[in-house]
Amino acid sequence: MKTLALSLVATAVLGNLSPLFSEDAASVINLNKPVSESLKPDGFYWSFDDGLIGESEPKMIEDHSGNGFAGQVARGSASALPTYTEGVFGTGIFVEGFADVSWRKGTQYDNAQDPDRLTMKGQPFTGGVWYKMDNLKPVNHILIRRDENAVGWRLQLMKAEESDPDTDGSAWFLNLEYGDSRIRSRSQAPTSTFADKKWHHVGFSVTPEDEEGRFTVEYWLDGQPFDTVTFTAKIPNPDPEKRFLSVGTGTWGSLDDAFVTTGTHTFKK
Repeated sequence: MKTLALSLVATAVLGNLSPLFSEDAASVINLNKPVSESLKPDGFYWSFDDGLIGESEPKMIEDHSGNGFAGQVARGSASALPTYTEGVFGTGIFVEGFADVSWRKGTQYDNAQDPDRLTMKGQPFTGGVWYKMDNLKPVNHILIRRDENAVGWRLQLMKAEESDPDTDGSAWFLNLEYGDSRIRSRSQAPTSTFADKKWHHVGFSVTPEDEEGRFTVEYWLDGQPFDTVTFTAKIPNPDPEKRFLSVGTGTWGSLDDAFVTTGTHTFKK
């Protein structure tokens, strides 16, 4: 009888705790591990654990979301091909200039059954990437971009003016362009964190407000809330025949564990 009672208590306790644990695991992304150990992104997820350090092969970057958005190591202009490098978890990818990793509709690696999964049209979504800056001179480091002709969304670091009294010329604003928002969603304060040329994590979440055309973006830096900005924008309405996703366009440095997923999530380290 006592054994049965204990069994019933344990079942009741575990039954109450299981949903709580599963919800927490899906809403908080632990940066001490690859993002896949916190949730399975339902947009795209490139871990960059595909090749050997110092090599550009293989050119195909697996999409671990299961949506078929395989990336392609690509040369931009006269820039060298991206190469695999030591990442935060396993290997990462090193890019310089306009070389990047990209997915395009209709290319040889395109196996996406539903390209609309990248649009994030008028719904909450969250993304993030590890980044180690190598060159402090560029004024715009585009970390993740999903657009065609700049209509979509993109996460970037925008360099602060050297004349800005609060910086020393080596600080950047976080900026999430969405639709036609441009710099209206830029963080209010810059950060000089990346000037140390070490790995740092940039996370963001976008939430539509009750008022149509208004959105809030929350920025996270190394697992800590950095800034929250409310802005107005037209909801992206991309051309279905012009799909494009890239990581590292115009960027100088190393990137790892890039993803985007639906829903509003937070980060911790």
